Formats: sequence, structure tokens, C-alpha cells
Amino acid sequence: MNKILGENTVVDSEGWTEAINMTPICNHFTFDVMGEFGFGKAFGMLDKPDNHFIIHAIAASNMRTSIYCQFPALSKLKLEKILYPRGSAMRKKFLDLTREFAEQRVSGGKESKNDLFRFVVDAKDPETGQGFSMAELWAESKFLIVAGSDTSSTVLATLFFYLTRYREVEQKLFEELRTTFSSLEEICLGPKLLSCTYLRACVDEAMRMNPPAGGAMWREVDSNGAFIDGDFVSPGFDVGTSMYAIHHNEEYYPESYTYKPERWIESDNNPAKAVQTARNCLNPFSLGPRGCIGRSLALMEIRVALARVVWAFEMKKPEGALGRVGEGIPEATNGRHRVNEFQLVDHLTSDKDGPYIQFRKRHI
Repeated sequence: MNKILGENTVVDSEGWTEAINMTPICNHFTFDVMGEFGFGKAFGMLDKPDNHFIIHAIAASNMRTSIYCQFPALSKLKLEKILYPRGSAMRKKFLDLTREFAEQRVSGGKESKNDLFRFVVDAKDPETGQGFSMAELWAESKFLIVAGSDTSSTVLATLFFYLTRYREVEQKLFEELRTTFSSLEEICLGPKLLSCTYLRACVDEAMRMNPPAGGAMWREVDSNGAFIDGDFVSPGFDVGTSMYAIHHNEEYYPESYTYKPERWIESDNNPAKAVQTARNCLNPFSLGPRGCIGRSLALMEIRVALARVVWAFEMKKPEGALGRVGEGIPEATNGRHRVNEFQLVDHLTSDKDGPYIQFRKRHI
């Protein structure tokens, strides 16, 4: 936030900044973190616009992939250069960049940084002793960049949306952080951060309300068929369940369209059984062999970033049209009418815009 709210930031007479769109800010922040952690390389997204095309390239690639997930036969027609000429060009630029990353890390040998991709480069099959091919390393570099940044940025943007709509939640979180940490620099991964139960509840509730990959992850029924909830599904059929739908099932989450972190904390009004049910049904990272391997990293990144911002800054949504960006529209259809629900669009992961927020440094 110091890079965003630096010495040259314009503030009004009461110390509030101009309205800032948090979607690009969150995108750039999480990409910078993934660049350093994953490749030992700074993208510099928060400092300069040179690599901002990556955001748009991934969005275009995700839209393309999500369409092919629904209609696989379309992929054989090779129409993207005609239907999405700009998206196709940006995607190629992004793929060239990820190939460059992979090749640089391999050519760096043992002298290169001890980052996450170093472990991928050094990995060997225990039976054959073979490492990954360059094509496989390239695929892993693409995966690390997207999976390690795109979804985390959505969770952060979601949190900023709800904290500026539910002010009592923001205040309660601020009080927990101020009584736990004595300085901004003290906020880092460790026992103190993990002890912040309300911080965790705020993050869990954001991922419940708006899972960053909320659509159905399709699976093909194998040759034996399958019984699902008593019904037989024939071999070859695709089946899937929307995580968004599960997270808004009133049986598991009463008042499911209300942002309520208290549902994750046991109390007189929220018995242990209700908390356990909520936890059993929360799966924003998916399950099984396709579950997100970067879950711990994502949660660490999100909690530290949110805690530091709330500790140091007051937040509010601006008046007028900018304050409504990211909200539902009352007259909209298909579930888009909820004003206090952050609006995401399912493109494999999530496309988003907003929220716009004004910040003011706390003086305590």
C-alpha cells in the first residue's frame, strides 16, 4: 500500500485519497508476490506498466479455456484468431514470456535463486531418474503464474468490497489487529497472525461468498458408470457441481447472501455443530488430486496483505457511480440484482471489476 499511497498521492481536506480501483491493484500485487516467490524475479507490476499486459492476456486465455470446457468440439475449429484476435495476440505474448522464464531458470543452473521453480527444475522421477522436459517445465511455469496470483487477487478484491459495505466487520477486524500487533512491521506469518480468529473468519467468509473458481469443475464418468445421490449416471457423461451453489445452500449457510464472518466462530448463538457444518462445506480450493496445491501460500499472502492494510488505513467506498462498481444492479436478472454482493463472472477463474475505495492513513 505504501507504493500506492506514496508521497505524491492526492488527498482531500480530510485526508482521504481519490477513489482507487482495487481489481488492478490486487492483480498487480499478487503477480509481484508470485514472481518473487515462484521465480525469484520481480514483475514490477506495482511500479511500472511494462508487464500489465499479463493480466489481460490471462483473462483472455481464461475466457477461451472456459468456452472450450463447455464446448470442447469448438477447440478443433481453431477459430480464436478470428473470434478473439486481440486476445489471441496477448495470449501468445504471455506464453512467450512464460517460456522465457522457464528457459532462464534452467540455464541458470545451481547458481540461480532457491525459489519455488527451482524445486520443479531439480525434480527427478524416483524410478527413472528423469527430470521434467522443457515442454513440461514451460507448462509448470504457466500454471504457477496463473494459479499463484489470479485467484488470490480475486479473494483480496472481494474482501475490500465487503469490508467497505459491512463497516462493523471492518471495525471488529481492526480492533483484533490493533490488540494483537504493536506495529505494522510486526504483521507477518507466525503464531500471532494465526491467532487472529476474526481475520481468518473474514477471509473464509469472502471465499464462501465469492469462491474465485465458483463454476462446475467437470469430471467424466468412467466406464463403470456411477451412482450419485441414488441416481445412475452412464459412462461418458460429464458431472460437476458449482462451488458457488454449495456455498449459498441455506441448509449449510443460513442468510447465505449476507457477509457474516461470525458464522465461522463458535459462540452462544452459533454452536460448534453449525461451525463444523460450515467448514465441511467450504471448498474454495477444490478437493482430492485436483485440489489447489498452493492453498497455504494463498492464505498466507491474503491474510498478511489484508491485515497490514486494515491496520494502517481506514477505508470507505466513494459516493456516486464509482462506489457502485462491483455491486449488483437491483433491476438485473439471473441473480445479478443483489447490491451488496460482489459481482464475479466465471471464466474458469473469475473476471471482476472494482471495488473502488478511498483510503486514509490511521493516526492512533
